[in-house]
Amino acid sequence: MSLLKLKNVTKKYEDVYAVRDINLSVNKGDFVVIVGPSGCGKSTILKSISGVTSIDKGKIFHNNKDITDFPPEKRNVSLVWQHLNLFPHLNVFENIEFGLKSKEKNKQKRKNTIDSLLKLIGLEKYKRKNVTQLSGGEKQRVAIARSLAIKPEVLLLDEPFSSLDAPVAISLKNEIKTIQKQLGITFIMVTHNIAEALMLADTIIIMDKGKIIQMGKPDEIYQSKNTFVNQFIGHQISVEILRGKKGLEVLFEDMLNYPLCQFIAGGAGGGVSTHMPEFWKKYNSKRVAKKILWQDLLAKDIFFPNYARHRSDKKHLKENEFYEFRVMPKEVTHAPHVIFIYGEKVVNVIWTDDPLAFVIDNKYVSENHKEYFKYLWTRSTEQ
Repeated sequence: MSLLKLKNVTKKYEDVYAVRDINLSVNKGDFVVIVGPSGCGKSTILKSISGVTSIDKGKIFHNNKDITDFPPEKRNVSLVWQHLNLFPHLNVFENIEFGLKSKEKNKQKRKNTIDSLLKLIGLEKYKRKNVTQLSGGEKQRVAIARSLAIKPEVLLLDEPFSSLDAPVAISLKNEIKTIQKQLGITFIMVTHNIAEALMLADTIIIMDKGKIIQMGKPDEIYQSKNTFVNQFIGHQISVEILRGKKGLEVLFEDMLNYPLCQFIAGGAGGGVSTHMPEFWKKYNSKRVAKKILWQDLLAKDIFFPNYARHRSDKKHLKENEFYEFRVMPKEVTHAPHVIFIYGEKVVNVIWTDDPLAFVIDNKYVSENHKEYFKYLWTRSTEQ
């Protein structure tokens, strides 16, 4: 069921089109991610939907009602700004309560709503803490809770992870996806990072120069025949730094939560089981409960062609446990990597301190990524 529609939406700043003739339909309960280079118009779409920016042409419909000229407070839409805009003189509880006061006059009902949200975001113990004392990830959670407090039908997020450290960002991605599914609210998020889109979205929208280039499910976007989309995805390799055991815990949880991101893992399991036995025991229990084979988490179709045919052949799997990872290439002298891959495109490269994972140069990885790996090897050797 279509919850939100944009018809021929156009916005200009002086003589420059921010967006031009945008036509978009968003279903109730969907997680939509808008991706594109800087200046492509993705944030303008969020501001237009929220009502903080007026449009020059076109119509915006919410539940088949024309809300084009409605002020923000009448749209039942909430926007989480990139810079959060929390009130530094208020504590966590008061920040979340701020917008709710105008909608809910009953003090006890406001308290119940806020307590429920604090539990949802895991900050029950912080409700009387000043927001200036919070970490970046905690502030982001407060901003999201404040937006959810008014019970919007649509939540808009403007690059929510851009200012966060990698381990915090990955953890928050897990939480946001969980919150969205629990509440059943329509989320529309803007990002420049294709890896985030592949991890989170039900629907991805690729934009460039104020126009929608393609819209579809992650698989459809990935398999696009459009030249711009292919180039954008192919060069959008996100390098994130994860240090220490906590980062690895988050990483392995992602392997279970996001099966689209397959894991190139030569020997990684042995390393984690040795260095982190208690975590490995818990992790393995979750994997078994979800009926995921260890081999399912490897880059099966890239480094192990015809994997599906051999999935139930335990003898074959055991003999090919490390696939093509038995010999480390001589060029790899740096601290190893953990690589997330989607199809044949690398979407995330994560560094680790310990020799828990590595990547191998081979014929299945496209030439531009081979060159990128060589750059990473050179750079890391110099560190």
